[in-house]
Amino acid sequence: MGKYENKSVKPQFWGRHRKRLWITVALELSVLLALVIGLAVILTGNPLKGSWYDAEGMVYKFSPNGKGLMVLEDDLARFRYDIKGDTLYIDFDSDEHEDRTYEFSVRKDTLYLDGGQWVYVRKSK
Repeated sequence: MGKYENKSVKPQFWGRHRKRLWITVALELSVLLALVIGLAVILTGNPLKGSWYDAEGMVYKFSPNGKGLMVLEDDLARFRYDIKGDTLYIDFDSDEHEDRTYEFSVRKDTLYLDGGQWVYVRKSK
């Protein structure tokens, strides 16, 4: 005689445990997916972080916290920036400079703004 002689008990028992198993698997997969996405964000980081120089001597310095500095000879301008997709929004702190929006791409240590209309090279300090 088996443990489950009553046939009506066996399906209920396994059905309940099967449901609990699927819920556990779904929760574990959700946590794993969240960890993978979080790790991807951490590893890719901010592609603009650092100092970028153009041929005329203009420098854009991007901090990882969304703040930056534009330097051209004696002119310094602080700004805040935001990246959404491949669009860079620059909001200068002072009204002396016009806020800017660029389409951008980064390839290795070269920053292209508006399809290569402006080209900057990242240099290490």
